[in-house]
Amino acid sequence: MTDYAAMTVQELVVAAKKNDALAFTALVKRVSPRVMKSLKRHAKSRDTRKDALQEALIVVWQKLATLKDESRFCSFLTMVARTSSSTSSTTRSRAARSAPPRTRAIPWIRSPPIA
Repeated sequence: MTDYAAMTVQELVVAAKKNDALAFTALVKRVSPRVMKSLKRHAKSRDTRKDALQEALIVVWQKLATLKDESRFCSFLTMVARTSSSTSSTTRSRAARSAPPRTRAIPWIRSPPIA
């Protein structure tokens, strides 16, 4: 059995490139706190940062084979997460501008009784 905790980030990336999902999971656990911290400047909400990281992880898993320098994995993930964060915030901003104004319920008006 492989001891992922003892592996370096570069070793985990090499294993993940060979479709080792457990190595990728260990890699994500190791670098996610760093990526989340760097996203604080780009996304104020923790939920937005988590969503950006999740979207980035999907992209990075799919594009991992294109990463030539294993030591740059954290930078690669951070760049993809920042892009995801800015893209999703732009999408939310556009949706908010184009959405019809919300109507608030008037609390003192009740529905007529059903006969």
